[in-house]
Amino acid sequence: ARVHSRQKPGATRGATSGARTPRKPKESKRWWRPVVAVLLTLAVVCGIFYGFDRLGDEALHRIGLRERFRVAFIDVQCDVPPELDRHTFLTEVRYVSKFPDSLNALDESDREHLSRAFGTHPWVEAVEGVSVEAGNAVTVKLKFRVPILAVHLESGAVRFVDSHGVLLPEVEPPKGIANLANVVPARNVVAGRVWPDDTVKRAVDLVNAYRPRSLEKTATEWRLVLPDGKTLTAAN
Repeated sequence: ARVHSRQKPGATRGATSGARTPRKPKESKRWWRPVVAVLLTLAVVCGIFYGFDRLGDEALHRIGLRERFRVAFIDVQCDVPPELDRHTFLTEVRYVSKFPDSLNALDESDREHLSRAFGTHPWVEAVEGVSVEAGNAVTVKLKFRVPILAVHLESGAVRFVDSHGVLLPEVEPPKGIANLANVVPARNVVAGRVWPDDTVKRAVDLVNAYRPRSLEKTATEWRLVLPDGKTLTAAN
């Protein structure tokens, strides 16, 4: 005999009586997100502090280098003009130029500033170079003005000018320079500046050309006495 089982209407074939459809498990909360955020914040903060620390070390390193190569102005090596010692000359240069008390030997701008400072002194005709040698020895090579003409003032004073007519600081009368016999009025001119006097300017030109022992301007001409005693005349 055959047994026929009939499936009840609405029942699903193969389904177990009383079984339910499984549900998807709920997603777990992402607890790691705030942890990551905190870690990232800490990393950024540590990076900032590390950067500041490195910048500080670099700044100290640079300051150390600058201090290592600093040279006192009074230690600068150079020749000196007549009747001055190096200390006095350097003191005058620094006073006239208002240069600081030291410089960085490796700083090009400091060396250029130093060159300009020496150029302000009335005895200095040209600064021919600034060099730095071992041990931070800074040397300035100078060309000094040379007096070529003695000028007599109405006050009785005698002043000296160089080949450009520049008034020089007061010094003892140098030997072997030309003497202007004419007395000229005093001018409001400081040492290191060209003497604004036509008689002095013409006398300087004649001294540069003929190297006389003395010269005098007359009403009609200039009379020059040469080193050998001969007399030469020149136009006014």
